[in-house]
Amino acid sequence: MKHLGVIFLAIVLLAFNACEKKVDTQADVETIKKLIEKSDMAWNSGDADALSDLYTDDAVQMPANEPSRMGKETIISRAKEGFEKVNNALKTSIEDIHITGDWAFLRATFVEPITQKKSGETTTYYGTWILVLKRQQDDSWKIFYDIWNFDKPVMTGSSS
Repeated sequence: MKHLGVIFLAIVLLAFNACEKKVDTQADVETIKKLIEKSDMAWNSGDADALSDLYTDDAVQMPANEPSRMGKETIISRAKEGFEKVNNALKTSIEDIHITGDWAFLRATFVEPITQKKSGETTTYYGTWILVLKRQQDDSWKIFYDIWNFDKPVMTGSSS
């Protein structure tokens, strides 16, 4: 009888293992890298619709020196306001990506020259960026938390 219990437990564990979602970490890393490329392109082209596709509906953005933005609608609304005033030249460098199940954690640095459309004045921002991404039901990844800060003094003038 004791052996039947062990056999039953083994069958249950095998069944749970068979139901567990198989994760291809390297494929996920490549997908997340492409998401960051899309993010840079969306910011640099002022494409709010493309940017919107990258965030979960309940995303939270925590920008440097500003209050948090709660929800995709608020994040995209604020981005649209910025796109009307400035041109971005964001360049992100991914430092590392860690994936745990349906969550991914990305650390990056960025350089972002921002040029005012009216005056032509450029301010260059240097910073660090943390993203928490959430796997969606279709296995895509979207930004859930978007957090950044500046790690060098802001340089105003022509971009270099």
